[in-house]
Amino acid sequence: MRYRSGLFAPVWCFIALSTAAAQKSTTVGPVVGLNISTFGGADADDAESRTAFLVGGFAAFQLSPRFLLEPSLLYTQKGADVDIEDARGTLKLTYIQVPLLGRYRLSSGKTVPNLVLGPAVAFKTGCNASGSAGAIEINVDCAEADVPIASTEFSLIGGVGLEVSSFMFSLRYDYGLTAVPSEGDAKVYNRTISLVGQYGFRLK
Repeated sequence: MRYRSGLFAPVWCFIALSTAAAQKSTTVGPVVGLNISTFGGADADDAESRTAFLVGGFAAFQLSPRFLLEPSLLYTQKGADVDIEDARGTLKLTYIQVPLLGRYRLSSGKTVPNLVLGPAVAFKTGCNASGSAGAIEINVDCAEADVPIASTEFSLIGGVGLEVSSFMFSLRYDYGLTAVPSEGDAKVYNRTISLVGQYGFRLK
């Protein structure tokens, strides 16, 4: 029980900070983005990048003129292409991800550069393995192929952004901290570059 409480500590922190920010400006809106995802780590030498996407929503709570707390709820695609000799395959992973980012504005005005940084937790919603070797092709669900994939992933997200009126753009790097395989000791982690666009509706 103590372990579970530790996992949800960021959630309690978010609730407390959100309550404290209730008297400040609040912005909500949609999020869309392009992912360039691959695997990293000591055992990911054969991994290549694949293009995917993310979509979801965000809320931004202004805690001070320059600092905002920004939780999001995202559907995001990760994974990688793998090319080994004459065989080529793709592992497609999908997650519901909950980033809790801090956004620091570097200046003021209508066009504002900023920095973003914070943790994220993601829950796997799907996994598909496909590939070909000569005339043989496969396309199966990871569970059917007995490919053990971690159901929960923790990561750290950092990047740079630009606010232009109600639009926000950012280039982010999502550094996976949880090994992709749920069994064994293979050091393979998600590594994702995301180009993200947001539009904010100010509530107060």
